[in-house]
Amino acid sequence: MRVILAAALVAASALPASAQMACGKREMIVAALASQHNETRIAFALSQKGVVIEVFVSEVGTWTLVASGPGGMSCLLDSGTNWEGPKPVKEEGT
Repeated sequence: MRVILAAALVAASALPASAQMACGKREMIVAALASQHNETRIAFALSQKGVVIEVFVSEVGTWTLVASGPGGMSCLLDSGTNWEGPKPVKEEGT
């Protein structure tokens, strides 16, 4: 699990400052990832700057990195396919 979080933090810090990111309220971003991509959170970490980095993954291997600040705003850092690592666990009854 530490390897996943470390990779997420490295990827987030490698983004150029000029890159445009999709940002919005965290609740809306999480809902969109669930409804549009069937992605659920499998890991998260708190950066030294107080930003929460989250990894969302679908059962088919799509993934998204999300950064959330203390004020409730979140930004999509990156996304892709072919996720290699833990997959989401289905909850009973779903």
